[in-house]
Amino acid sequence: MGLDKKAYVLGKNYTKNYVDETLDGVGAIKGKNCEIKKIEDKDDGSHIVTFSWTTNSGREETTTMTVYDGKGKEIIAINIINNHLIFTYEDGTTYDAGIIHAEVPIASKSRLGGIKVGKGLAITSDGTLSATGIDVEIDEELSTTSGNPVQNKVITTELERKVSVDIEDEKLLFI
Repeated sequence: MGLDKKAYVLGKNYTKNYVDETLDGVGAIKGKNCEIKKIEDKDDGSHIVTFSWTTNSGREETTTMTVYDGKGKEIIAINIINNHLIFTYEDGTTYDAGIIHAEVPIASKSRLGGIKVGKGLAITSDGTLSATGIDVEIDEELSTTSGNPVQNKVITTELERKVSVDIEDEKLLFI
């Protein structure tokens, strides 16, 4: 029987949360040994792990956590919701592993990174980016007064009326 990677990550996160909650708990990580006092096997394949450490003030602390080693519940999804790392198990229960602190660099031409959604853009709940509020009228004929864009086929047709190509003599004639 040994602890797998999931148990290690969850155990490490549990200790981090304890440190965040009490400054005296820093002794569990900073220069003090944190040890597993006992592991109790449960019928469902889980294990109750008891951790022990001495705080900076000399007080012994213990805490327990349930660890699954693959014989119990399977993790079927891992999501980040409101900056919390959430594990979802096969039975529908969830575990909040705590706040995730990650800095995303600003995107550039050569680096993938974060961008801001500006004016005229929207993002749906599934992450789809769409242009919004764009209502451009495209003209179907050339005009001396319109500032609107013109369809490509209109420009091509007008150019063909102005230029004649003599393929046999390889000449371009302007009419």
